[in-house]
Amino acid sequence: MPDPTHPTHHPSRQDFLITPRYLAGADGVQPVAGLLAHVGWLTSRDDAGTTHYYPSDQRYRVSYPHACEDLMTGETGAAWHISERGRSGQGPLWQAVITGDCPPEIIADAVEPLLTQRSIPLPTDSVTLITEKLIQANWDLDIAGGAMTYSNPTGHLRVRYFPPPTGARGSDLRTTLSWYIQAALTPANVLWYAGFSATTPAHVVKNFCNALLNPEPVARYAEDIHPVVRPHLTIRQA
Repeated sequence: MPDPTHPTHHPSRQDFLITPRYLAGADGVQPVAGLLAHVGWLTSRDDAGTTHYYPSDQRYRVSYPHACEDLMTGETGAAWHISERGRSGQGPLWQAVITGDCPPEIIADAVEPLLTQRSIPLPTDSVTLITEKLIQANWDLDIAGGAMTYSNPTGHLRVRYFPPPTGARGSDLRTTLSWYIQAALTPANVLWYAGFSATTPAHVVKNFCNALLNPEPVARYAEDIHPVVRPHLTIRQA
């Protein structure tokens, strides 16, 4: 698979390093595909053009571009779909839907916990575990309508937690939205979003949230930096 970040594929372009990475936009699938290939995950492509990545035991599956339903709005669009396999006929144990405009470097960080394929026990207070670094980074917390919303200092990132309904069955929670993460310049200008079902392991959501705080720049090409986002970026030549 060609590496879309290698400058020889775009001889007329100038490579830039930009921050913050959560506003960098998409730049191919290589950060995710390369990570999974490095640990020996297999790939297949279906008739719809979706590429599926999975380990030899097929416990997990990472698919893109996959037609996914937004657990918040119900809208369907092309996105990354990440899941853990349940028993035959039961559907996935948990699932995450991340739209294609999310920077792939962030998605790679979210996928990384799956590579060890070991069970990690959930703490008693998984919300605190997931959001502790957000609080340390001076994110604001607002509690309203039964939801907890964490916002970064610029207001461009929101992490929202919806407590599972009281008495809900475990099978229902597999498709119940619990964590909804959104990058937006304004309420009307949403760049990307990610939704995690209530049964998603805490360490997967935590890694995704921690990836939002990563201060390291990512490589992009000038033509790929959207003019609307540019004023909010720090851009320097590679």
